[in-house]
Amino acid sequence: MRWHTIDVVINVSLDKIDGTDLFLSYNYPSSKMDNIAKGTLPLLRSRISEKLPMIEMLDGNNFVVHLNSVSQ
Repeated sequence: MRWHTIDVVINVSLDKIDGTDLFLSYNYPSSKMDNIAKGTLPLLRSRISEKLPMIEMLDGNNFVVHLNSVSQ
């Protein structure tokens, strides 16, 4: 089996801070990566919410990090 790796560039922007919640959005500068991500995001969203409950995935390319849920 041969494994391949690729570099992925993701732009993340801080849109708003509300108390201890950080509202962020992301995008891919490459349209090719955007198409790949659209196909894998449903799987990633469920994995993220299982493993990192402080991250809440929203509609579109938006998510919230609930800092009060991060353990010290």
